Amino acid sequence: MGGVAFASLLMMLVAWGAGRKAGVVVAFGQQASMGATMQVFHAATGAYSERRSIFSGVRTAADTFRWRVPARDIGMLRFDPPAGQVVSICDIRLNDEPVGFQVVESFEIGYRVSGNCLRLEAIAGAVDPRISVRLEGPALDHLHGGRFWPWLQRAATVAWVGLLGLFLVFSGMAAAKVEPRGRLLAGMRMLDRRLASIAASWMLLLGGAYALLTPPGAVADEMAHLAKVVRIHAGVPWGAGEGRQFADVHRAYGPFSRYLDNKAAFSREQLWRQVSTPLDCRPRTSALAPGANGYFPHQYALPASAYTVACATGAPFGVFLYGARLLNLFLAAWLVYLGIRWASRGRWGLFAVAVLPMSLFQMASLSADSLWLSGSLAWLGLVSGLAAGTIGTRRALPWLFGLGLCIALLKPGSAWILVAFLFARPAYASLRAFLGTAILAVLLPWCMHLAWTLAASDSAPARMGVDQAANLLVLTQQPWQFAKLLVATFSGNALHVMSHRLIGVLGWLDVPLSAWTYPVASLALVAAFFINDPEQPGGMGRMHAVRALAVVMGAGAVVMTAIPLYLFWTLPGSPVIEGLQGRYFLPVLAFMLCWASFGSRGWLRLLMMAGMLLAMAAIGIDGAWRLVDAYYVSGR
Repeated sequence: MGGVAFASLLMMLVAWGAGRKAGVVVAFGQQASMGATMQVFHAATGAYSERRSIFSGVRTAADTFRWRVPARDIGMLRFDPPAGQVVSICDIRLNDEPVGFQVVESFEIGYRVSGNCLRLEAIAGAVDPRISVRLEGPALDHLHGGRFWPWLQRAATVAWVGLLGLFLVFSGMAAAKVEPRGRLLAGMRMLDRRLASIAASWMLLLGGAYALLTPPGAVADEMAHLAKVVRIHAGVPWGAGEGRQFADVHRAYGPFSRYLDNKAAFSREQLWRQVSTPLDCRPRTSALAPGANGYFPHQYALPASAYTVACATGAPFGVFLYGARLLNLFLAAWLVYLGIRWASRGRWGLFAVAVLPMSLFQMASLSADSLWLSGSLAWLGLVSGLAAGTIGTRRALPWLFGLGLCIALLKPGSAWILVAFLFARPAYASLRAFLGTAILAVLLPWCMHLAWTLAASDSAPARMGVDQAANLLVLTQQPWQFAKLLVATFSGNALHVMSHRLIGVLGWLDVPLSAWTYPVASLALVAAFFINDPEQPGGMGRMHAVRALAVVMGAGAVVMTAIPLYLFWTLPGSPVIEGLQGRYFLPVLAFMLCWASFGSRGWLRLLMMAGMLLAMAAIGIDGAWRLVDAYYVSGR
């Protein structure tokens, strides 16, 4: 057993070292005639793709852009600058070693090479200006061996997880004073029994790290959510408050307010200076971000309370911001704890979704997604326990009603999850009792959700250039066109990108996890479909019909999630539905893991449990490191 532990530690060190060798930091100086955003691609041989690209904010003052990429995928770079501007790119480096370059292709762009600088001027009105260069020099030769390291990293990671799983199993067998089958059952029951506490502790530990490591404004649309908090504090819980003056949100964020343009790493001094600045709550402006105007105010109750206290005490901006994030996290951890504690079937699926980096990042934020995700997981756990009989119908009723109302007033389309209550029919002795509860906990909240969504639709932010009337006409009169867009959205590279964003692409969708985390997380989620205990109450009996109905419901939820983005965010002629992000489908994934999953027995189930715990721990820690690297070391 000691040998297994030593081998596991050795594989962990090998995986960590190979991971460091597998990446290379690309850096270059950049400057533009006007502030602009430039897309940069990398590839080994010129086979560029969107998933191997990043947007760089180029300013009028010279700065340095840094980007960490897999060593096996570097050899060529492509720059797509904005039309009508002059952009200079100088001193390209790999791991701080200078490299030369040779222009191999250009389109709709003029360029001039001067020493180690490339001066670009895209033609005014160009549709797709771009230029591709091949990197040259000894620095490339040093990276040749780096193409081997990713494979070593993956192999070492798999070996590490497997050896750690064996170590836990053997340790449990040695410690238990029961027969082998009894040891096995005791180990699984112990993990099942403590899973809710493990999940809550996990969320508070890693989620707390995410909340504190993420700089101000680094959560997508955080300033829009803070604008909603400011409006609530000023007595405007609904709408924009036309004609009113509010605190200036941009002043609170300072240099952290333009993430789409500024991709450079921040210093500790910059961070400390901004978070230690006293929060200025004085009314100064009427121009606040409108993105969250249509959200019901209960999603901001805790951040608004923190803001009120901070304003009353003159606390620094950082005390409010990190305090609000942590308050949201505490509430989310409590709701997830209750959901997993109540659940029978699907509890490991709920755990897997709750501790994904994307879930943790959102639940430990100022965003309304925190309550949306945790409330959905709590509802699924409650219905699972109700169906299995682990929570009685009388005890469940106030929770059903309270959570149903809470979910009904979340973001548009979120109330679809309430239909999971249909699976709780076996818990009720009569159809009359079931229908009465369904009216109170599902139908009434659904009506409230529909009414609120329609009332708030005028406040929904629409993308510039979107023709909402035309999109609505297509949706109602040519639904097959919408169906074709939906299929295109969930196929090919678009599906690949969305799946990564479901597992975890943090920040403003510009902080990816390490490459190995995505296949490991995918394997853990596949395992979650087979990890149920068939001997638990409400187990696997008569599940074929339940699974079929769950698949239909899940597909319907995907459509409901896509419709608002099609109406308000998809431009005319777009080949896909624009604006959809992977995190929008986390509740759908949790729903499917509850009701479309299978069971397993014996050693296989115990190994999947141990493997999932270890894999999710490694992925969560990698997420914390990537936040540090992206925001304070290498930049984005």
